[in-house]
Amino acid sequence: MTSPTAPPSLTAAPDFPSLADRATGTYNSKAYAWAQHWGDTGGPEVEALAENAYTNAVAANEAATTASSAQSAASNAATTASGHATTASNAATTASGHATTAGTAATTASAAATTASGHATTASNASTQAQASAASAQAIVLGVSTGMPSIRPSFLADFANSRAIDPRITITRPSTAFRVNQFGLPEQVASGVGRIDFSPVALNCRGLLIEESRANLLTYSEQFDNGAWTKTRATVSANAAIAPDGTTTADKLIEDTTASNSHFVTQNYAATNTTLSGSFFVKSAERSKCRIEISNFLNHAAAVDFDLTNGSFVVSTAGATDYTNTQGSIVNAGNGWWRISITATKGSANSNNFLSLSVRNDAGNTIYTGDGTSGLYVWRAKLEAGSFPTSPDQTVASTVTRAADSATVTGTSFSSWYRQDEGSVIVTARSAPGVGSVDQHVFSLTDSGGTNRITLYRNTSRFAVLVIDVGGVTQATLTSVATWADNTVAKIGVSFKAGSFALSLDGAAAVTAASGSVPTVDRLVLGNTVAGTRAFNGWIERFGFFPKQISNSELVAGATQ
Repeated sequence: MTSPTAPPSLTAAPDFPSLADRATGTYNSKAYAWAQHWGDTGGPEVEALAENAYTNAVAANEAATTASSAQSAASNAATTASGHATTASNAATTASGHATTAGTAATTASAAATTASGHATTASNASTQAQASAASAQAIVLGVSTGMPSIRPSFLADFANSRAIDPRITITRPSTAFRVNQFGLPEQVASGVGRIDFSPVALNCRGLLIEESRANLLTYSEQFDNGAWTKTRATVSANAAIAPDGTTTADKLIEDTTASNSHFVTQNYAATNTTLSGSFFVKSAERSKCRIEISNFLNHAAAVDFDLTNGSFVVSTAGATDYTNTQGSIVNAGNGWWRISITATKGSANSNNFLSLSVRNDAGNTIYTGDGTSGLYVWRAKLEAGSFPTSPDQTVASTVTRAADSATVTGTSFSSWYRQDEGSVIVTARSAPGVGSVDQHVFSLTDSGGTNRITLYRNTSRFAVLVIDVGGVTQATLTSVATWADNTVAKIGVSFKAGSFALSLDGAAAVTAASGSVPTVDRLVLGNTVAGTRAFNGWIERFGFFPKQISNSELVAGATQ
């Protein structure tokens, strides 16, 4: 690149002659001197100055170009530097975030370490407790510090929690039967299959359902449009709603427009001097009140009036001269459905028994003028000979008999855990609604003939009773201090040893007997006698046998709800 230089100096030129110099005669000499100067000296100097100016101009242009390039490079460098600064700032922010995350991770790791240490301590404690429990079980000793048996039961059938039947238990029932499944829906199970039953509303497992044999004395129990059902001032619309079992098999009972009269369906059954229980599943439609009645041509039975909005009922005994001991019940079946029932003892006036379901108007009257469209939904009726309703059985053209349930443990399945000379039992069970007119056997430790037995039952006065027989001779009979209400879960503790027997219901003081022998037995019967004549008619939630007589304080503690 050309470097600029200082411009050359110019020699002062002589003055150019003026007009005055003509008068003095010096004009020509000055003009000559002036011309000579520019020819000899001034001209070359001006030329040199022009050359210098040009050279400097070229240098300045080169410098300007260089400066522009430098400025562009500087701008690019500034932009690059700015980008690097932004990147550096972002990197700093990321680094700060990573530092925060690292700090949090460190805190979490510290907490996890603390938790792990706590879990290790818990595991260590659990291991210690397990070792202690195992040692206690192996030694078959009683821990009195907790008040509960520290020995393990040698046999435990926990139906309600396991929702299953121990394979050592043999179920016998030579007919199909209905239960409520885990979804709250009634369903049919095959013969010989135990019924693990559930609440239709709460869906909790109620345990093993044990019932006596019963027959549904009605035909076409779900088909109210069938001719087996007489419609009086009423009509039936078939398959009009979803039934309790989830199928579209519920019918609608519809009142007609007859003025000031009743509106019902009915079916007849011939019987005298017996107790009958009739039941229907019903659900509100336009009407939410209804009546069940058992009647004959001479005397109307006591009726039961139901209100489906609140699940209440009222028993009426007006004019029931041929029927006595009338009772009612209503049980929530879920999804707006109720199972309603009536129980009454039929006299001998005649053999006719008409089970009827009537629609009632909003005022609760059975005698009223219908509108021809209002009614209620109805499903699966049952009429049975018995003092309480049992599970609903479906019929079509003929009646159906459900066999009794039997649950037994025999052979090595029994002897492998049972101790003949002493033992204890803690059992939890629920009686069915309305049961109480007959003895209900919870369990029997017995022989094949029932003459040697340790048996527990709920009597007709609602007390728990323990009976010990040897060779048909009663050794002891113990009756609980507390009572056991219908449709109520109870926990009962029983212990036995020669000369020492005890019974406690729901944690009440133990009732004891200080004499008597212990029978030799070979089987367990749950929910019945060995002869199958006194079914529990309810649910066995849990049965546990302990191979030692526990103390009375532990028995009371074990029988606490």
